[in-house]
Amino acid sequence: MVSKTFMNELVSPHFKRIYVEITNVCQLACTFCLPLNRPKQFMTTEQFRRVLSEVKPYTDYLYWHVKGEPLLHPKLRSFLDLALEKHFQINLTTNGLLLFQHHELLSIHPAIRQINLSLHVLQELPETERKNYLQELIRFLKTMEKVFSKYISLRFWLGNNPLKSYVIEQLNAAFNVHLHNDSRNLFPHVYLDTDQEFVWPEQSTTTSPFVFCRGLKDHIAILVDGSVVPCCLDGNGQVVLGNVFSDSLKTILAGSAWKKLREAFKKRQNLPPLCQHCSYKDRFAL
Repeated sequence: MVSKTFMNELVSPHFKRIYVEITNVCQLACTFCLPLNRPKQFMTTEQFRRVLSEVKPYTDYLYWHVKGEPLLHPKLRSFLDLALEKHFQINLTTNGLLLFQHHELLSIHPAIRQINLSLHVLQELPETERKNYLQELIRFLKTMEKVFSKYISLRFWLGNNPLKSYVIEQLNAAFNVHLHNDSRNLFPHVYLDTDQEFVWPEQSTTTSPFVFCRGLKDHIAILVDGSVVPCCLDGNGQVVLGNVFSDSLKTILAGSAWKKLREAFKKRQNLPPLCQHCSYKDRFAL
């Protein structure tokens, strides 16, 4: 017997967040990042308007993250303005290279709720560029120190990372604090966020037992070309459920591809190859 809750999710899901890839262009090619096998592009204003209109009934939180660097988008300010008009809150993930260039916009724009800084990018930079990066990071954080309406997550991989220790030393000196590897808060709303490095399912050579997945349950992702995929780990759009530039999201969520995947997740069988190779879902094991 299918539960009433499950049937409600099929008919009218509400997501904690929807990932929106406003661009898949990035100025880096980090070793830990999945190589892009899709055409590089930027979402147009009209396309972004379409996305906002389609997702509004289903969430209030947009995460600008799948592939690409959102701060590269030439319409960054106008996209934030459009999101604000529709009462969305934006969490954006950035490599931080353009952080100070956009520091004023990022610090004052009311649509921005959280900025996630992928500081593991430091391992990809030459030593001289690392120093410049950290100087710009500290300048940015000093402008944000009293902006209590924004959350800033400084993301590192777990483990023995000399670069992480170096960054903490620099932050301690700049802000006269005493952070260490197990500390979290630099100051209110600004914190260190450590996590295990993961393998992109597309690059995994092993099959992981299916335990539980939050894809389709509390989030989905929309790629820059409008493709709807189950999660932000589908970086090359292998499990496409529809396209919001040609169909409504309502139609996609009621379509056969959506229902088939939801049923596969529920029964934990007949999963797409990408999902079979995903180890990230093991973190959700109950």
